[in-house]
Amino acid sequence: MPNTLSDINQFILENIWDYELTPETDIVYEIGCYGDDLDDFLKVYANHFKVDMKSYIWFFHSKREGYFGLVGIFFKPPNKYVNHIPITPKMLVEFSNSGIWNIHYPEHKVPNYKLATRIYNGFFMLLCLLLILSKCS
Repeated sequence: MPNTLSDINQFILENIWDYELTPETDIVYEIGCYGDDLDDFLKVYANHFKVDMKSYIWFFHSKREGYFGLVGIFFKPPNKYVNHIPITPKMLVEFSNSGIWNIHYPEHKVPNYKLATRIYNGFFMLLCLLLILSKCS
């Protein structure tokens, strides 16, 4: 039996919080479910409704939680390079019935943050080490 909007709305209410939902409610910007909370919600959703999430690209839908520090000063977060795509109950119904996260994302180019993050982490660890060494002497 296919899932309905009522099934998805009930699932959202049980797993996020009480909010007056419409089929077009953006659960990220209207409800405020983003970052780790959105990841956790979508993992539970995918397991519950058996949805293959391999094609999911987080930064089209959500901002990153806690994006700060030197990396955040010098680089925009990935979601700032793409147009927001809402996640709505209507979409979640469709994906739950098809069993696949079926969004065809537009072409995009997002900088690789791994090097910048490693530099930031190395710099932070060096500062901590210098602070420890200065206290020991």
